[in-house]
Amino acid sequence: MPTIMERELIEVRQEWVCSQCRREFYNPGRILDGLTLNEIIAHLKKMREQAFADHVCLMGQMPYSVKVFRLNLLDWWAGYDLASVKSAYLAETGAAKDEAFDEVEEVAPEAMKMLRIYPSPYAKESSSFQEELGGMIAENHVFPCSFAGRYSSS
Repeated sequence: MPTIMERELIEVRQEWVCSQCRREFYNPGRILDGLTLNEIIAHLKKMREQAFADHVCLMGQMPYSVKVFRLNLLDWWAGYDLASVKSAYLAETGAAKDEAFDEVEEVAPEAMKMLRIYPSPYAKESSSFQEELGGMIAENHVFPCSFAGRYSSS
């Protein structure tokens, strides 16, 4: 006599995170009645792929739009191009053009992940330049603008 297999109702809730912008996704749970394990796995994979396909990650777009520039030993500014950043910096600080900039450079995408911002000199928590810039873009900051600066010890 063939064995009759009983199938139970299975509720699956799956969570995952975008590796670039840290946005959380989740499958809110669904009753998958009468599906085999392979069908359940295929369904979850399809749902996850669809969520990622619909997701527009700001971090993935950052290197091509808003950039961060180190203007001198103390100041980093964010903007679309170096010329507009320099102009805004001079207008806001009132610094003399010949004294304002020292070894100006665009921060490389790899460095954006490594450089850290601390909210105060004694802070234990920090965020990467990439995370901060992503937050500024998400909050619709107007660029160019001041991005980060070093605290002086005096």
